[in-house]
Amino acid sequence: MSHPRRPGLPAVMLACALALQLESPPVNADTMDINAVLYKDANCFERADEMVLLDQGCYANRYANLTKAFQLKIVVFETGIQKIDLREYLNDCYPAYLFRPARTIHCGRCESFVGGFFVQTSLRLRSSTCEGYSCSPLNTAVQSFYSMENCEGLVMENYYYPLQGECMRYNNGSQAFSLPPGYSGKKISQGGFSGKDGCNG
Repeated sequence: MSHPRRPGLPAVMLACALALQLESPPVNADTMDINAVLYKDANCFERADEMVLLDQGCYANRYANLTKAFQLKIVVFETGIQKIDLREYLNDCYPAYLFRPARTIHCGRCESFVGGFFVQTSLRLRSSTCEGYSCSPLNTAVQSFYSMENCEGLVMENYYYPLQGECMRYNNGSQAFSLPPGYSGKKISQGGFSGKDGCNG
């Protein structure tokens, strides 16, 4: 199975490519995720889809044929003026594959998205102490790359993935992660689709 690899990434850093672990952030490590409601019209009346997205997650672009991936990055967290940068990519979310410069989306407004869709965004808190709809439902895993074999030495890079089966983009392919039924804390399911734009096999 193929795994994400950045250009110039030393081979030794791949030693722990399968070391995916469920992320269990401490109480104080609060994180914001992105709620995105998609619409078919410029007035945001006709709803098409709704999803909760990982900040800076590299998602396979299911909404357009021109690009392979999109990424949303929170750039302003302050309530009332929250902003998100949207980027589209020709492969995975590496700067060399950037399709066009980032475009800023204002939370709460009806904004152009990708593939002819429009979107209204908001931020949702992910925290072990958060309760209610305003909280993010995402579970995530972290994949760590180390400077030495056998997962030893310094952590050189961390990648975070949502675990609800979302279709994520990697170099020349796509992948999805999920928690098996009756998850015991020992295994995370990973589906890889080399050479595919989607996660349907």
